[in-house]
Amino acid sequence: MGTTVHGEHPVSKQERNVSLALFALAMVAFTIGTTEFVIMGLLPDVARDLQVSLSDAGILISGYALGIVIGAPSLTALTRRMSRKTLLLWLTAFFIAGNLLSALSNDYVVLMAARVLAALAQGAITGIAAVVASQLAPPHKQGNALAMVMIGTVIANVVGVPAGTYLGHWLGWHFPFWVITALSLVSFLAILQWVPKITNEWSPNVKTEFGVLARPRVILTHFMTVFSFGSVFVVFTYIAPLLQDVAGFNPNQTSLMLVLFGVGTIVGGLIGGKTADRALLPSLMIFQIGLLAILLLFALSFQNQAVAVAGLFLFGVAAFGIAPGLQVLIIREAKDAPGLASSFNIAAFNLGAAGGSFLGSLMVDSAFGPKSLFIISAVMIIVGLILSVVHYLLREKSQDASVAHDRVV
Repeated sequence: MGTTVHGEHPVSKQERNVSLALFALAMVAFTIGTTEFVIMGLLPDVARDLQVSLSDAGILISGYALGIVIGAPSLTALTRRMSRKTLLLWLTAFFIAGNLLSALSNDYVVLMAARVLAALAQGAITGIAAVVASQLAPPHKQGNALAMVMIGTVIANVVGVPAGTYLGHWLGWHFPFWVITALSLVSFLAILQWVPKITNEWSPNVKTEFGVLARPRVILTHFMTVFSFGSVFVVFTYIAPLLQDVAGFNPNQTSLMLVLFGVGTIVGGLIGGKTADRALLPSLMIFQIGLLAILLLFALSFQNQAVAVAGLFLFGVAAFGIAPGLQVLIIREAKDAPGLASSFNIAAFNLGAAGGSFLGSLMVDSAFGPKSLFIISAVMIIVGLILSVVHYLLREKSQDASVAHDRVV
């Protein structure tokens, strides 16, 4: 009996340490998710206080997204030989500085610079955190580990952004950034305490790392990310007007519906992480097919409130069930340069979000009406699904060729 106890104790301790490390990474994900989106609900306050137009204030969001797209791959490439824990700490420190500067700023240019500084750090943090999470977990639990980290971003959308918006309206738009700065400092200390020191397992040169990005299946994965998440943001960007103008919900009901969507994203992230560990590409394609079915249902009957309620929850499940699988896939396909490839995939997520929002903006006020958003979104997810099928066939062909080679040898 004594042997059994001693044999199980280290495993239990190791699992507890991994859980604490994943919790620290999820805390970071929560703060960066809140930082990115909280300003959306505060734009009128910011524009009024800084005496700029609403469209100029909106550029603060575009500038942030551009900072992520630039910062994710470039900072990861420049710091590829650093210990990942050390890198996370430095990036989090820059992220804290950006939010502190946002909290102190009373000038539009200063606020833009602060937002870009935070965004540059955020892009790299997200990619490196995904790699660290995958290395902390055994191969058969990588999807679940990534889902646990990404839950932090989802909770930011469900809790952090609404709470930050409320506090910003009540106590001024600077106040949420003070709160985020404090939470980011706590996240820094959590990483320092709980995330183990993880060094790079590979140290290829820059040419080799970028060569990994040129692999067909790596390129396909990035395009799968762009189209799959672009599909989500065509609708998500305009979900409030869709709920009010098409489904007929009032503003208070719309807020509750968004919480329902948020709960769906949490469920989807957890399920997506577990299924990615069991059958990566098949589960990813199932989520894509599910998302397509929901979008087509919305296009036909979103004006039916019962359909809108049930469908919005399932939309959240399908939309964020895709995310863990895409992150696991890119790390496995680019195992010689996982940090750089993961950071490019984060950029792909943001490019998809920006592209989907842009397409939505073209259609929402067009003669086709807001329901056309569902059709555009469906077309994008069909493209993502086709790319997934192509990826699956390429992988099967590669495996068959490998088996044939082994037989000849």
